[in-house]
Amino acid sequence: LIQLNGENYSRWRFEIEAVLEARDCLDVVSGETTCPQKDESEIKAWKKRDALARSIISRSLDDFHHAFIRSCKTSKEMMNCIVRIKEQATVSSKLLVSSEFHAYTWKPGMNVASFIAGLNVIVSKMQSLQI
Repeated sequence: LIQLNGENYSRWRFEIEAVLEARDCLDVVSGETTCPQKDESEIKAWKKRDALARSIISRSLDDFHHAFIRSCKTSKEMMNCIVRIKEQATVSSKLLVSSEFHAYTWKPGMNVASFIAGLNVIVSKMQSLQI
């Protein structure tokens, strides 16, 4: 599992969701499944899945990002916190990604696949910022 840093949010989000789904706790993180209110065995099972999700998310963050989630009580709160931080569509970040797109050129040693892969990374950033 890769660690989230300042430059790999799109890949981190893709991988963390895949791991959470594989470990059967993505629905807890997304809020699709909430903590039951009455049945003690169901509450215990939900809390166990939430704890697993919190552990996965926590281990996937660098120290900078980890500081933001330390007061979160659930995996959903943790994910919402990280998403809010990373997906803020500020004017400056939109300008930066737009500039990156316009400056992107073919570099010596590139092949078509690597050029397109690099372009796809920029397009993904633009989509996450709703450009």
